[in-house]
Amino acid sequence: MIKERGLSQERLAGAIGMTRNGFNKALKSENFKIEILERIAQELGVNVGYFFDEELESAGSGHQQKATGSKINQNMSIECENKVKVLQAELDGLKRELSAKDKIIELLERQTQKK
Repeated sequence: MIKERGLSQERLAGAIGMTRNGFNKALKSENFKIEILERIAQELGVNVGYFFDEELESAGSGHQQKATGSKINQNMSIECENKVKVLQAELDGLKRELSAKDKIIELLERQTQKK
């Protein structure tokens, strides 16, 4: 698609604020950033969904959509899952802290009522 638009990888990389080497590294990375994909899509004038494999399959009397994830989609899913795990761990920690502070408040209120 890059060639179809009359661009080189180097020009596209520059247009999205990257070096050619950085661009190539990002394309091969296991942790492909959605922000990079969004900039590429914007520069090429397509939606981000363009980069994902989708095909329609006939199934009996109707149509059934079959989505096959590309490597980018898989990498983003893994990255999102990892972020969710980190955020869940942070949330659990905050819940524990809140519970401990609630207990301290409860104890202080009891002491204040005894006086």
